[in-house]
Amino acid sequence: MGRTLCPKGDRGWLGVKHRAKAMDIMTPEQLQKRIEVLGPGTRAQVTDLTGTLDHYQATVVSPAFEGKLMIEQHRMVMATVQKEIDSGEVHALTMKTYTPAQWEKFGSK
Repeated sequence: MGRTLCPKGDRGWLGVKHRAKAMDIMTPEQLQKRIEVLGPGTRAQVTDLTGTLDHYQATVVSPAFEGKLMIEQHRMVMATVQKEIDSGEVHALTMKTYTPAQWEKFGSK
């Protein structure tokens, strides 16, 4: 109950305290900082969805998204955390992305 089968079989059933190495853990704050390197004025809010520190939801507001399609915005964010996705530190990341103008109009409500 309430457990998730880890995709890396060497760790078996996992919870935060069951992780094999501290380096396998990325906190929401660390992920937020990683995303915010996207560019000047980028702000991110990151939430751990499951308590296992590998399934996250992010809301990202960035001037770097101006003129970009949503898929391009998402790819930009994913590129900032690709290393962590490849290593398994981040297993899942859902996101909402906004330009500052979009955030003022739609997101901040």
